[in-house]
Amino acid sequence: MRLETAGAKDSGPCGCCGNMTRKAWGYVHDGTTRADRVLVSMELRWMPNGPSFVVIDAATRPVSESNLVGRALARADVIGHPIADQVFELADVVWVSDERIAEITQGSGRTKG
Repeated sequence: MRLETAGAKDSGPCGCCGNMTRKAWGYVHDGTTRADRVLVSMELRWMPNGPSFVVIDAATRPVSESNLVGRALARADVIGHPIADQVFELADVVWVSDERIAEITQGSGRTKG
């Protein structure tokens, strides 16, 4: 399995919390075909005890229409199923190695817009 970063987009500030938002996306190269691939979407949320990844319904994301994806998974299709381990392991890899999010992973935390 190989990770490829693709893009990032900043927006905000959010009308509710005043924070900026960064969307970052990429690809996992794992030698499969479209029919084998599923889409899982996650958001990083700031909880009282720190940042936390949360699985969200992937069908609501524009990428769910991509010809790279065989099927977009709902949150219920991920949480409590074996794929959850793979998804959170991948999130951990992104968290420690993706320079596009270094300002939050290396301790500077959230910034207001």
